[in-house]
Amino acid sequence: MSESERPHVSIALCTFNGERYIEELLDSLAGQKHLPAELVVCDDRSTDGTVGLIEAFAELAPFPVKLHIGHRQRGPTENFQWAISLCEGDLISLCDQDDVWLSHKLARAVDAFRATPEIGFSFSDAELVSDDLAPLGRSLWDAVGFKPHFREQALAGDLVRLLVRFTFVTGATMVFRSDLREVLSPMPHNWHHDAWIALLGTFLRPYAVIDEQLMLYRSHGDQAVGVPERAVTNVWEMRWKQAADPGKADFHRQRRRTEAERFRKLVERFETAGRSYLRDAGLPVPGNIPPMLEELEQRAQHLDARGALPDQRLKRLPLVLKESRTGRYRRFSAGLLSAAQDFLY
Repeated sequence: MSESERPHVSIALCTFNGERYIEELLDSLAGQKHLPAELVVCDDRSTDGTVGLIEAFAELAPFPVKLHIGHRQRGPTENFQWAISLCEGDLISLCDQDDVWLSHKLARAVDAFRATPEIGFSFSDAELVSDDLAPLGRSLWDAVGFKPHFREQALAGDLVRLLVRFTFVTGATMVFRSDLREVLSPMPHNWHHDAWIALLGTFLRPYAVIDEQLMLYRSHGDQAVGVPERAVTNVWEMRWKQAADPGKADFHRQRRRTEAERFRKLVERFETAGRSYLRDAGLPVPGNIPPMLEELEQRAQHLDARGALPDQRLKRLPLVLKESRTGRYRRFSAGLLSAAQDFLY
């Protein structure tokens, strides 16, 4: 894709009982300065008027609208995977049913790919709004803990190290190369689609961070995945409060074991499909990837250790001390805070 080319962009929209918001979203897609080549909609068996509103929009839309209705309910990750598989454009822009895009959202993403054709994906910020689009006075990045010093780190090329620690790339702000699908699919059931695409994508190609709010991101109770009610000042704050509930000890141990499995699935996918993709594209394995693969394995081992803590506190102590000596509490958790958490709760 050269700078002079205009890439064809597919919008992948997943819907489920979204009639309350879908018309405002569709109007904002029709108002894009860079119109998409197609809108691919996968509906997860809505029982309200969502499908009818999409069909009405398709008759007047300034681009083709391809509506697909599932034979069964798939859930967000599987439904997005289905929509992505049906896209025919050079680039794929993910889309949620309850947001509103600013008119230059798609154009800014396309500009990023035209300026740096080798990038694999871009992502941007958004303005948080209420369900009636009233501004909430903060950005999506602020709400999920992607603070200015993290943004500087990402702009400097160290995004993968941040994504290993926490998730802040939201699917509705992403645009990625369609040829990445051969590595991304199938998406594991225990990963959110946007976290999987962002983290695995950083192992394959450079990326673009668009430090602008390019959409209105609704924050409301009906979202499949939402944002915290107030801005995150410490990415570990909520985890401490959750773990302090002694009735949920088993839940959190299982969550850590599941998270360890997730990271191992990502490493496995890169070692198989990822390396093949780079080889076929004539691209070298980026120099920071081998140490990051080891980092992921070390984090998986740390999560396994935290997920295997016994109920008796005194029996936990040797395991907590071992993880402290290796430095893995500091590297992959919240340091002494997490060590104290594991011993006390």
